Amino acid sequence: MTDNTPNNAVEAFAAAAQGDVLTQFHTDIVDYATADAKTKKRMDAMIASIDTKDLNTITIFAKEPTDVLRESSEAIVKKAQDATTFLGSFAQIKDKLAHFDFDSVGKLAAEYVKTIDRKLSMAALTWRNPIKKLMSVFTGRGSETTMDDIRHEVDKSLLQLSDVVADLESAKAKIPGVVTDLNTLEKARLEAYSEYGIYVGAALEKYRRVKEEMPALEKAATDSPLKQSELRNARLAMTVLNAKVTDMDTFHKSCLVQLKTLDDLQEALAMSEVKIDSHLTISQGQWMALLAEAATAAEIGQIAESVQAADEFGDKIFEQSQKLSDMTKTMARAAFERGTLDPVKVVETLKQRTVEIQEDLAYMAAFNQKMEAQRAALDDAGRAFREAAIKVTTPAVVAGDAAASQPAAATAKTRKPKV
Repeated sequence: MTDNTPNNAVEAFAAAAQGDVLTQFHTDIVDYATADAKTKKRMDAMIASIDTKDLNTITIFAKEPTDVLRESSEAIVKKAQDATTFLGSFAQIKDKLAHFDFDSVGKLAAEYVKTIDRKLSMAALTWRNPIKKLMSVFTGRGSETTMDDIRHEVDKSLLQLSDVVADLESAKAKIPGVVTDLNTLEKARLEAYSEYGIYVGAALEKYRRVKEEMPALEKAATDSPLKQSELRNARLAMTVLNAKVTDMDTFHKSCLVQLKTLDDLQEALAMSEVKIDSHLTISQGQWMALLAEAATAAEIGQIAESVQAADEFGDKIFEQSQKLSDMTKTMARAAFERGTLDPVKVVETLKQRTVEIQEDLAYMAAFNQKMEAQRAALDDAGRAFREAAIKVTTPAVVAGDAAASQPAAATAKTRKPKV
């Protein structure tokens, strides 16, 4: 839409509106018939600016209040585009606070205390353990952790603390500027609401007048084509004006919603400012104290861990010493009881050797008998061989025996013995 408003129109409108804001805020839509003389004079000027033959005058009607509202907001919007808004900054702080987990340090410390408690043997010492006393403010469950884990969490929290405090201070520094912005927006909204109450009233009065003129135009248009064209234009202008009134009234009522929104923002800003001051003055010290206690607990835990390690080392050496003493005593007694040679083993060896001797005697006796039997057999075989050989080699003996042994003679004839 082309802006046909003179350069000084906004300034003129703002000057004319001064003094009427609070008065008109409670009157909603101003009725032309009951308006005071000053307001009615302004409404007459507004009504006169609407030309039903020029729809553009209807379109740009009541542009001045929106121009004031726009110009009042432009600087704030530009600032929001160039830098992070206050609400964005506070959202970031809120997110960091949400992740500022001192509880994680407490859980780690509590777990470490539980670890020490389990390792300490005496219940009385466990109950009076200074580490447990320091860590009594923390709660948590989980697997066992190490001192390095706790130190890491403490260091991380220290860095986070510095970051959060810096963000809180930065946000606090922005609050005066945000207050100014809210006041500017509220004043512009109040002016827009008040002025639109007058503009809507003027538009309604113009619509009423056009509507009253319609019967005469309709009657005149019966016999005149020119009047028919004028009637059509008047009806169109009436329709456009009616739509314009509805849009203006809608905008007018939306200003009430936005005024409530601005109230809510002012309330949120006030609460945020109080909360920031509370964090910077009270919470910061509490956070630092908690971190100091956690860091101290970690140091004491390391000391206790060293003492515990020494205790365990002493126990280990003592146990090893006792085991070595018992082994030495057992070995000495065993050596003393058995003498230079172990009687048990000597007895077992003697028994074994006795059995072996008996077995050897039996073996030798059997062996001798076996040898004697073998020699007797050899003697018998040799003698028989010699006798047979003599008979083969001596013819007289063979002839003399022929009669006595016929089969033998027959056999001798058939064989040719070798000499």
